[in-house]
Amino acid sequence: MIPNQTYYSRNTGQWDWRVSLTIISLRALWKTKLSMLRKIQLSIYSFVQYWMGPGSLLTEVYYKTSDNIVYHRTCLSKWGIPLLKGEERIHLNDDGINVTMEGNLFYWPFLFIAVPFSNYEGKIESCTCKAKYNFPFFSIAVPATTQLDGKVGVVQMNTLWMKCTFELTKDSLRTLKQRFAQNC
Repeated sequence: MIPNQTYYSRNTGQWDWRVSLTIISLRALWKTKLSMLRKIQLSIYSFVQYWMGPGSLLTEVYYKTSDNIVYHRTCLSKWGIPLLKGEERIHLNDDGINVTMEGNLFYWPFLFIAVPFSNYEGKIESCTCKAKYNFPFFSIAVPATTQLDGKVGVVQMNTLWMKCTFELTKDSLRTLKQRFAQNC
């Protein structure tokens, strides 16, 4: 298998994450191309996390080898209330490294309205444990790095205005470690 296929076949399944999002510069946030509604949503979410602890993210990954497409669903929530849902399709390029993402995002309180996105690109490193993406975060491209190596399960998204970290929960990290032990 080539790197992008190995990466997604190993990461197929359901994953639970802890989400820590901090707005580090309100001034820089307000200068972004985000809509006023998205700026307010992010500010509120960051404030709630500051006082009440991290949120949670549930991801479901299904790699359909015959089509070379990964189906990826996400649900970001706090106290069981969905704040953001995503339905993504990740197309694996034949070069074994590059991927292209498209799909729809759904934002609270309008979880019934799809906000489409397309042509977000990423690369899977040859080690098959790390990836770099332009991620459609609240409708703008945010650089993201992923490390899923059997010891660590983390996604980092940092900008001039935000630091966001997704960490696998202990149970999900244990599952990832078991997969690495079986494949190595």
